[in-house]
Amino acid sequence: MAGPVTSIAEVPLEELRLPGELRGPAERLESYQVQWHWYPEHAEPPASPPDRVCMLVFDGTISLFSTGVDWLELALHVAWEPELAVHASVEVACWCPQNHNMHAIAEATWLTGTPAALLSSFTAGVDMLIGFIDAGVSDVTLLRSEAGLPNP
Repeated sequence: MAGPVTSIAEVPLEELRLPGELRGPAERLESYQVQWHWYPEHAEPPASPPDRVCMLVFDGTISLFSTGVDWLELALHVAWEPELAVHASVEVACWCPQNHNMHAIAEATWLTGTPAALLSSFTAGVDMLIGFIDAGVSDVTLLRSEAGLPNP
């Protein structure tokens, strides 16, 4: 893993075999203190598809709220699932009796078969995350309750 960096310009998309056009939509997240990470060891498709495992190629996370034990985070990643896919999610800390670390309270996945589909899917993920930010929702207790999850 490499990163974190706060500018998509520092992520070597070409080395990751991803189109440079992803930089445009990714730049829209930078005003929200996004942290980018990348995984050069996963640039190539896996020889054998992972069984229910996500192999990240690169990702961005935005922390909207964190106390160290409770948080609200947005995530966007490109990964082999086993096909190349874009995944966007809104995540809250887990307070279940069995600690799952976090729960996605909203998420979407787009499979990408072409560079154009990858760009379209990535843009849709960026739009989803910015839409959540623009909605102004930040009460993690309320978000967990609405998702049927326990609160501390």
